[in-house]
Amino acid sequence: MRSIAKLYGEAVKRDLFSEVEARNGFDRILPIYGEGPLREVALVVEAAVEKLDL
Repeated sequence: MRSIAKLYGEAVKRDLFSEVEARNGFDRILPIYGEGPLREVALVVEAAVEKLDL
């Protein structure tokens, strides 16, 4: 989530988004760290860390 927040912050600095647009975009992201129902989900991004010591 920190990486995503950083990307939104950089986009605001470059005037790609207003602060409100960036906050609204970030607020739509909901990380889920386990199994859950996907029936109502519009987009799923699966990600895994390759360095297990992180």
